[in-house]
Formats: sequence, structure tokens, C-alpha cells
Amino acid sequence: MGPEVTTQGRITLNGIYKRYNDLEVLRDLNLVINEGEFVTLIGPSGSGKSTIFNILAGLETADSGEIKVEGFNFPPKKLFSYMPQRDSLLPWRNILDNVILGQELQGVSKKQARAAALAELPFFGLEGFEKNFPSELSGGMRQRAALLRTVLTQRPVLLLDEPFGALDAITRAQLQEWLGNLKQRLNRTILFVTHDVEEALLLSDRVYVLSPRPARIVLEQPVDLDRSGPGELVITHRFIELKARLLTALKSEGAI
Repeated sequence: MGPEVTTQGRITLNGIYKRYNDLEVLRDLNLVINEGEFVTLIGPSGSGKSTIFNILAGLETADSGEIKVEGFNFPPKKLFSYMPQRDSLLPWRNILDNVILGQELQGVSKKQARAAALAELPFFGLEGFEKNFPSELSGGMRQRAALLRTVLTQRPVLLLDEPFGALDAITRAQLQEWLGNLKQRLNRTILFVTHDVEEALLLSDRVYVLSPRPARIVLEQPVDLDRSGPGELVITHRFIELKARLLTALKSEGAI
């Protein structure tokens, strides 16, 4: 599922600087996102993670630095699809008409958009709920609907800003497992924001740790976990080792 992209797609942020009046938010921020990777940003609240997303999505501009987009056969303005922290579903639209909103805004006919959405509902655990309204769904189901709406825009890079942050622990764990199973099928590059170190390790190929504001990268950590093995991943020696490394980086910067 998803648009065809070339095999060498890469997004590079070099020396990104951003301030709001006297408040420095990002300073000399450098990171790389390779095609097909699941890359996560973790850091303290207010460290500029959402600002990075806003800059990538074109909602804001950096004061200095550059963003390079290489290898993708999509123009930059059509590269990113952004899912914010809240589901932002429209209460007067049923779930089917909510998830096709992005396609409608792109000029896709409602008939075509609905057909594409109906084909995907089973994979997002929403089959049979297409006529329900957001108020009739659980928090986890609403988040899955919001992610489906994001995916259906058919853009090759998904920006997911703490999509599970407002959920209870049990629902969050269920959705982490669900997204982990779904990400191969999505065939997308994913940049993910979380405050949860375990969530970052469960889902990611690489994790960047940000310092407190003004944010810069203090650690780039590849995640070399065997997710195919039996048993609970979170109690394996390597998982505990990586978790300790991320927590140490956060603690050394005063983030925790």
C-alpha cells in the first residue's frame, strides 16, 4: 500500500535554527531520515519536536539552515502528511466521511475516496464502524481513524506527532503493537514524536534524542532489536540496554 517511491529517498535537515521573538526553539539541528525508515524524536516537553514537524510540513519556516529532499519522485510540498496529537475528527461527519477528508481536499471524487477508504477499514480495525460518528468510538478507534485519514492522502512521508499520547496505558500498548504490525504494510517513511522511551524502541529503526530548548540532537541511536523472537521484547537484555542509553542521554541534558 502507498505511493511508489525511489530506493534512495532521503530527507536531511542541516543546521536548522528557529526562534520566536526572544525564545530560541531550535539551534543547529541536524538529522537524516532515509526512505522507508521509522525514525523517532524524543525529548522533553517544549523542546521543539512539534516545531520540527511544522517546518517539514510547510506550516512554518526555519530562520536559517536547509532541508534537502533527495531521491523522492514527489515534489516537496506533496511529500509529507501530518497527523497531530489530537484526532481532530469532525463530529458531524461519520467515520467514513472523516477518513476521506484529506482525499477530498486533494480533489479526489467522494465516490473514489470512499471506495479506497472502505478497502482499508479492516486493516485499521474500523470495518463495520464506517457509519458511526466520532463520539460513538473509543479513543483508540478515533486515533486509528485519524491515522487512516493521514495514510489515505497517499503521501510517502508520515509525520506522527504523539498519536498515542492522550490514551490510557492499555489502549496505548494495543495501538503500539498494532502500528508495529502495520508499518511494513504502509510502505511509508515515518517520523514519529513521543515522550515514551519504550514506545520509541518498540517501533523505531532509529531514535534521535533532543536536548531541552533550544533543541539540538544529543544522541542518534540505531535500534537493532529482533522483533521476530518469542517472548516480551521489553524484558530482553538488548532492549533494557538501549532504554538505559536513551534515558542516560535525556538525564545528562537535564531533560529528566
